[in-house]
Amino acid sequence: MKLAGEGGGNAQTALDTTAAGDIFDAFDGTGDLTPGASATGNNSIQYALPSIMDDLSLNLTYLPAGSGTTSSTHWGATYTGVDGLSVSYGVGEGNSTSTTLDVTSMSATYAYGPVTVGYSNTEYDISTASSDKETSSFSVSYTVSDELSVTYGQETIESDATAAVVDGEYDGITVAYTAGGMTITAKMQGADNIDGTTTATKDRERWALGASFAF
Repeated sequence: MKLAGEGGGNAQTALDTTAAGDIFDAFDGTGDLTPGASATGNNSIQYALPSIMDDLSLNLTYLPAGSGTTSSTHWGATYTGVDGLSVSYGVGEGNSTSTTLDVTSMSATYAYGPVTVGYSNTEYDISTASSDKETSSFSVSYTVSDELSVTYGQETIESDATAAVVDGEYDGITVAYTAGGMTITAKMQGADNIDGTTTATKDRERWALGASFAF
């Protein structure tokens, strides 16, 4: 059991990373579409349930009521009992005195030989009109050799907001090369309609190059 006196996530948000690795984060800005999330906050209680079967983990989070909010619960489960396969499912809340909120996340990855494929989906349902969101994503990774790997991923954010007439779309390719204790990573990422409109300035590209060292 863990008590987060300040901040802290919950059992559902721990599972809501997209299969492509949250590419949208690289393009955050005022007015841009972002996935919805369940409530997090101070004094949350996180509890890892005892194992009820091999290869299945269960987690529960309780967030007490705060100013203008009611208490909420969140849970998540991950199963790894099939060779190469991992499946996760989580549900969270974020209720206030005037709205009700439910967030559901599910994801799966499967590795076969040098190829790993992944899929994820998070639905954000709130009683406030025109505020629901859905984020879906997939990824494909190929391990060329012990030193070189290539990953491609896509994400789509759908919004019911009246101003969002199209979906926000993101994609990216990552190449990682390891030599000894050094890993060099190159990324090329693109974003279209990141505010839910067809405004030309809301289509962007990003390049990144990084290096890490293990001693």
